[in-house]
Amino acid sequence: MKDIFTGLGYRYSAYGEEDAPILILHHGGEEEDYSSYEDYFKAHQILFIKIQGNKWERDFSPFPCSKVFRGGKDFQGGAESYRKKFVSEVVPFLLVHYSLTPDRIILSGYSLAGLFALYASQCSLFTDINSVSGSLWFPDYVESLKMQKVYANNIYLSIGDRESVSRSPILQTGVEKQKKAYQKLVAKKKNVTLVLEKGGHFDNPEKRVLHGIEWLLKQK
Repeated sequence: MKDIFTGLGYRYSAYGEEDAPILILHHGGEEEDYSSYEDYFKAHQILFIKIQGNKWERDFSPFPCSKVFRGGKDFQGGAESYRKKFVSEVVPFLLVHYSLTPDRIILSGYSLAGLFALYASQCSLFTDINSVSGSLWFPDYVESLKMQKVYANNIYLSIGDRESVSRSPILQTGVEKQKKAYQKLVAKKKNVTLVLEKGGHFDNPEKRVLHGIEWLLKQK
């Protein structure tokens, strides 16, 4: 099954079976093609839904922050506003579209969307979090994680072993911040793993996402 449709200002692409569990991934462009995983989704009875159309610097940033990438944009700190819309409008819209009542919803994201996935774990709607190469270097976020309620029990964190090789002092903290986040989640008694992948931030994003899915599906 492949289904592409729009609604609430976003574009959705779905692969796999209309059955629980479901996996929701925020996605930027068309560079990664997850249709190659369709057999995997069918075999594991997963409905994989890809969401496009977000303003990343606005929707996925927990706090306002100056840009850290050359030619990039400032971060507007709209994650809380988007989280409320996502939980109260977007996810219910998807469940109605597919007539689903899942007992397991995995929220996945890469890069800034990986940061948002962990941020959104404060909502009890998501049972599992797949934060792949998540931007946990984001100033003050990992420090605030100590005070954040985390409902999801199974949490997968990953980062490339060369992602901290950067001229930016902020980006240089990437691996360190991942380790600190892992420690804080362990302290919250969560079932969490941290995987160090090979390469930089843009290496093999599809495979990295799948690694997280595979680990999460093995957890209870």
